[in-house]
Amino acid sequence: MVHVTYPRFRYPSTSIHIRALFAAFAFFVWFSGTAKAQSALDGFDPNANGGIYAVVVQPDGKILIGGTFTTLSPNGGPPVTRNRIARLNPDGALDTAFDPSASNTVTSIAVQADGKILVGGIFMSIGGQPRSKIARLDAVTGLADSFDANANSEVDSIVVQMDGRILAGGGFGAIGGQTRHNIARLDPITGLADSFDPNASGLVSSMVVQTDGKILAGGYFTSIGGQPRNYIARLDPITGLADSFNPNANDDLNVVTVQPDGKVLAGGFFSSIGGQPRNRIARLDPITGLADSFDPNASGGNVISVAVQADGKILAGGDFTTLSPNGGAPVTRNRIARFLAYVSPFDFDGDHKADISVFRLNVAEWYYYRSSNGTVFGAQFGASTDKPVPGDLTGDGKADIAFWRPSTGEWFVLRSEDSTYYAFPFGSTNDIPRPADYDGDGIADAAVYRPSISTWFILRSSDGGVTSVPFGISSDVPEPADYDGDGKADVAIWRSGPGEWWVYRSSNQTVFATQFGNSADKPVPGDYTGDGRADVAFYRPSEGSWYVIRSEDSSYYAFPFGNSTDKPVPADYDGDGLFDAAVFRPSDTNWYILKSTGGVQIQPFGLANDIPLPGANVP
Repeated sequence: MVHVTYPRFRYPSTSIHIRALFAAFAFFVWFSGTAKAQSALDGFDPNANGGIYAVVVQPDGKILIGGTFTTLSPNGGPPVTRNRIARLNPDGALDTAFDPSASNTVTSIAVQADGKILVGGIFMSIGGQPRSKIARLDAVTGLADSFDANANSEVDSIVVQMDGRILAGGGFGAIGGQTRHNIARLDPITGLADSFDPNASGLVSSMVVQTDGKILAGGYFTSIGGQPRNYIARLDPITGLADSFNPNANDDLNVVTVQPDGKVLAGGFFSSIGGQPRNRIARLDPITGLADSFDPNASGGNVISVAVQADGKILAGGDFTTLSPNGGAPVTRNRIARFLAYVSPFDFDGDHKADISVFRLNVAEWYYYRSSNGTVFGAQFGASTDKPVPGDLTGDGKADIAFWRPSTGEWFVLRSEDSTYYAFPFGSTNDIPRPADYDGDGIADAAVYRPSISTWFILRSSDGGVTSVPFGISSDVPEPADYDGDGKADVAIWRSGPGEWWVYRSSNQTVFATQFGNSADKPVPGDYTGDGRADVAFYRPSEGSWYVIRSEDSSYYAFPFGNSTDKPVPADYDGDGLFDAAVFRPSDTNWYILKSTGGVQIQPFGLANDIPLPGANVP
């Protein structure tokens, strides 16, 4: 089952087509698990003469569409009458047996587990029967069955719960034989409203059910579930009462959805939500409701639809024309955009949290402690002279175990998808490997720094080409990271003698340099402040202290965490988008992690001589 909804207010017609096409794509990427984004059009061309507000792909691959259209001319054929709802074959041809013929606009569609089709909108008849704003159709004939909830105004969102009961949201005041303001739950047989009555003060435009059964709702309301809640709330599935989740948006929400890791994505008209300024789109902590560092910063219009691809990338559609991610330079994106999912080089289980992990050099064994479920994975891969270079080299949203072999200049990658491996040559014996996503396609690129000629060589995953960048001197330590917030790793070095940092910004090909630290310090760059840009930072063993230059304003701060013999291992262990200060202590083989969300974690893992992977590149 999937649902796609269209709230009727405040959208120019240009947005509607974006929403429809976007919704279709969102379904494919979320449920197939193998689809990849493509820019080329195929021959699929239903050619509707009006707006399409809802798109659903059935399990058999056929495509349900709803909207304002009255004819379709599939794939260049003659016009065929289809009033506001139709079903297409996967090639775009019309399913001629299915013709429910709605009397007015269809704004939402959902498919039950038994294949029957729920439809919402502003129609008064559909499927050969008088049905006010909501109906259920036979999957074969398109005829309306006896389900007749009889809403007195529009139904904009339909969700089928796991138990089969039907959630409806919209702008109605009565549905299922009861007074229900804008949100209700219906019996799947009788269509009658049950006792669930959150009583929203305004239109409910979007709903989604979490894995724990709780119901997230977004819309144009300022109270719901017995509490003041501005435009977004979470409801108890039994009582309908709002819980403590309260992101407190300052304007309407059009869409709310949930990532696989439980984080909540919201889109709409707002300019602040979750305690942070966020223009039109934000990601929220599922417990606190606070906005994390995800900040695409849309302008020129609102966000209408949001979906998550199987690889973790986030799609957004709407009226916007410009994005300025994390306060960076404006980038033109007309009405639809995709945002990269940051994959930590140490997130081996794909839960968006770095995993505690080690490489046991003498036996070339890899071990990681899955943050998702607390289990341990181990594999033998490589030799004692190899260099560990983990990262998402295959683009599946999980870090792959990988090593670089100096003796041959070869890379060996153990695919996280199926545990097969592949190898390829790139580099020479004295190079320093530094994989990162230099081209911004969400996949780590094989790369080396060649001290002998002070040049970087990058094998782009996006097109297979090679980029060479002369940058640095022979004694520099390569420290690539996304310092300018453009979604691409920047070529950068740490010059330990004078304690200098040099960054070649990928966004505008300018050079940034600063003096910060001394020769005994350990470079540990990362986004510690949550603005989407890596901060220049170092760990000072003599003090056990961390020093960070804020990328926002170039001020710095320092704090103690560790001791002189600890190995710094910074990464995002709690999945909030911020780097956490952390150390591995060989003397007791404990990991000490100062989580930016959730306090200190102490975890025994590894042996004293293991290489802790999050600190493998720390000199």
